Amino acid sequence: MSNTKVEFELTQRESQLVLKYGYLFPDHQPLFEATAKIQGWSTIEMEEFWLQQLIGDLSISTNEATDLSLQEELNEICETLELAIERSKST
Repeated sequence: MSNTKVEFELTQRESQLVLKYGYLFPDHQPLFEATAKIQGWSTIEMEEFWLQQLIGDLSISTNEATDLSLQEELNEICETLELAIERSKST
């Protein structure tokens, strides 16, 4: 696992969902709290290790969710984060 910084973009809604379902570490919570207040897209940067942890947490929340639309939203966030990791490795 790498300490490489990974940059990604999320919408206000996606940041709000990460705050609610992502089990963030205290150091990362302010990043998402700030972007959850901004309409539109925000750019966030995290180390790959912590981003992988977040993806895992969101995946668990996706599997536990009973609402299909929530499952789809959380899954899309995971896909966005996974794609950002892949892009960071190709540069």
